[in-house]
Amino acid sequence: MRNNTTYCRDCGQMIIFIKTPKGKNMPCETPGVHYTPHETAKTLIADFDGNLRRGYVIDDPVDGSLYGYIPHWGNCKKPKPAAKPSPPPEAPPPQMSLF
Repeated sequence: MRNNTTYCRDCGQMIIFIKTPKGKNMPCETPGVHYTPHETAKTLIADFDGNLRRGYVIDDPVDGSLYGYIPHWGNCKKPKPAAKPSPPPEAPPPQMSLF
């Protein structure tokens, strides 16, 4: 398994790329975190194989805890683009007169 660390081009934070099962690179936060898996947790964590799991991040590793990386796309500090105004609705075509 070969993972690459670099800096995010949008916010400058150090990130690591984890290969997903489909062969794509997923940017993740560094360093990794210890976590306990739980189905109802809101935090998504990528394991070493690139699979996303839900879990609770813990400070100290305990028996049964796992190690993974939090995806960067949820924490990137890049500025949000301004919303583009929607274009005005098009005027309906003129109707032909029957008379």
